Amino acid sequence: MNNGYTPWGATGTYTLEDGVSICKMIEPWCSIHGFHVALTGGCLYGEGGRKDIDLIFYRIREVLSPNMVAFNQAMEDKCDMVLQIDHGFVKKYLIGGVVPIDAMFPEDWAGTYDTLDHLKIDKPIPVPKKTEVK
Repeated sequence: MNNGYTPWGATGTYTLEDGVSICKMIEPWCSIHGFHVALTGGCLYGEGGRKDIDLIFYRIREVLSPNMVAFNQAMEDKCDMVLQIDHGFVKKYLIGGVVPIDAMFPEDWAGTYDTLDHLKIDKPIPVPKKTEVK
């Protein structure tokens, strides 16, 4: 599958246009399975090509418990987007065996990072004071 104008990552990097095209391809299928997709990361706010595409999959509020098995099967069958690694909140996919996708699921804590121990936080994280904008 490609975006209609050039193979994704033909140069080994990915652009805003690639990210938008991929979101448009994914959205009809992920919305059937309880999610919407949004582009984030370097492709959205950075200049030039990026090594991967960062996506956020957020739950449609009327869908209380999306079926991740059905979601992943649809992504594979309809978009050639295959799950590689599941870290819970972050899942690594490949589209067409080439395009690396970092997918964030804000409500998901299952997977290999099922505790916060990996963060190794030994003291409270300071919260910045609110500053007045002039």
